[in-house]
Amino acid sequence: MDRLTGRLPGPRRAGDDAHRTRLIGRGEDLRTVNELLCSQALVTVTGAAGIGKSALAREAADHFDGEVLRLRLWPEPEPEAAAMSTPEPDAAATSTGASAAAEDRVRTALAEWRGGRGGRGLLLLDDADPVRLACIGFVRELLETHPELVVLVTARQPLGVGQEQVVRLGPLPMYEGDGLEGAERADGPERVDAAVHGPAVRMFMEGARRWGGSLTPSAGDDCVADVCRRTGGVPLALELAARQTRRRSVAEVAALLATGVGWLRDDEREGPARHRSMDRAAGAVYGHLERDERIVWARASVFAGEFDEAAAMFVCQSLDVPTARVPSVLSRLATMSVLEAAKDPGGVVPVRYRMNPACRDFGRGCLRAAAEWPTAVDRHFAWQCSLGDAAADLWYSGHPTVALDLLRGCATDLRAALVRSTVHGGRVEDALALAVDLWFWWGVCGHPATGHALVRGLLRTARHEQVTVPAAALWLEGWLAARLGRPEAPLVLGEASRAAVAENDLGLLGQISDALGIHYALAGDRDRAVSHLEDAVLFASRRPLRGPAAAISRAVLACNEARSDPARARACLRRALSDPAARDDLWVRCTTGYALALIDHLRGNKSKAWRRASRVLADAKALGAPAGVALTRELLHELRTGRAPAPPTAPTVHALAVA
Repeated sequence: MDRLTGRLPGPRRAGDDAHRTRLIGRGEDLRTVNELLCSQALVTVTGAAGIGKSALAREAADHFDGEVLRLRLWPEPEPEAAAMSTPEPDAAATSTGASAAAEDRVRTALAEWRGGRGGRGLLLLDDADPVRLACIGFVRELLETHPELVVLVTARQPLGVGQEQVVRLGPLPMYEGDGLEGAERADGPERVDAAVHGPAVRMFMEGARRWGGSLTPSAGDDCVADVCRRTGGVPLALELAARQTRRRSVAEVAALLATGVGWLRDDEREGPARHRSMDRAAGAVYGHLERDERIVWARASVFAGEFDEAAAMFVCQSLDVPTARVPSVLSRLATMSVLEAAKDPGGVVPVRYRMNPACRDFGRGCLRAAAEWPTAVDRHFAWQCSLGDAAADLWYSGHPTVALDLLRGCATDLRAALVRSTVHGGRVEDALALAVDLWFWWGVCGHPATGHALVRGLLRTARHEQVTVPAAALWLEGWLAARLGRPEAPLVLGEASRAAVAENDLGLLGQISDALGIHYALAGDRDRAVSHLEDAVLFASRRPLRGPAAAISRAVLACNEARSDPARARACLRRALSDPAARDDLWVRCTTGYALALIDHLRGNKSKAWRRASRVLADAKALGAPAGVALTRELLHELRTGRAPAPPTAPTVHALAVA
């Protein structure tokens, strides 16, 4: 127990703040707390494990205009990590003794304190989670009997007292003035340049220098940004990662963090024992939860990204936790900062949750200890397959924007499900079918590299397990390789062609020819590109279940011949436009519209080309095709500036970007 008096409590003992780090990125939160302490009787700072609740509360207490009494309510000595992960103890029974002891400590300290100087005072109740129920009662009583008293509480969930004001802390952003989500969306050098000024990066850099890390300008800004992203912007995780630079390079720390944050620990760190390890910090409240809360926490940790109640009910339900009870448990876990509401639009739109990295790693450890990990992974995979089937059906039935919205919400977990299928045997056939069903997500909507890597891994696993590889999976690998300009594309597509012949799939042969046309066009071999595209037009189906339709191949062919044979290009495009898909299918409409705009531009009809290109740009944005958006903007720029289009070295590059 620390007793601090005066406006700026002091003088402090030399060791009081030895483990305190400079508060970074919390200026707005600190101002909010200080303002509330001036006008409210009860303020609670909440947030996930290691988010910096106690540090912010101490800083606010330093600025309080009055006497300050700080009590740390977490029982000492703290439980061992093994005890924290044991799912047996009853929460109410284990917390009764600690609650009574905490209440006695508070009353004794207040009696001594009130016996000294009078006037306005601040009571800081730090780490109230283990004795939350007791806190609710005696805090309400204190506020009624001591109107001049201000109570500041730090806990993972609010007390729920009527007059309570809650300040919830989130992760430190990588970008200045932005949230961590922006960092996850960024990629490449732009991410690094933007991230170096963010609070998360500043905290890691300062910590690495403070604890003697070998951090130099050549350490790699990409690696620093990876560390900050993989720690989730959690201050404790950033500090522990910075301490690791005493023994490892930043690149090594970033690589290890790719496996999770639970391994982060430093037994030399001063302060509470649970703050020396991310695993212990995250699991410190595990033993104080109800049984159903512990079960849902562990099972929901199988999700790699955001999930909704329906997904959690499918994965987490059992005889111990009936399906109908899962939503209420999720809500309680969100209140306790184990989960956070990623999107909560209210109304009839369901809330989406995500679990912070530390809680996810701790939950997976519990799941493996209970031997439930394989079952949870199987359920998770089955749910992702159902989402993939639904998205494919929506795309095929003419609702691409709805399909893409569905996939954007579960893209991280779809990728995790496919990666796990390369490790856990017995699911590779279903995983390949799922990857093929999502061909449009990989090839059309800007994820060709991710899709190619996943399909290659699945095919390698299938061959190792001696599973028959479907021709469609080989086509998908070759098609994505062609769109990426990979030199091995013709070899893969040749193997796919032989498999398609064996399966008597003529439509797939047309799509293989389309992929070969794209490959040779990007390689600058126009004659071979046109030849393969003509074969694609002959064999491709008008409405295939997967892959580009015949109208797509005709539009790509028209773009290839627009400069060398305009009359033939227009004839080919008319055939594409006569297909009903040119009106109903957004992808076909984008591709044929771009071809029309390009031909009008080459014919000198700039006003018509401008109108067509503007409509294509809107469709490409709705389709989520970033390359198509970029190429259409380039065409609009040419029309606006009057610059004639340069002779392309890769004739299909325009159509490829949209197609």
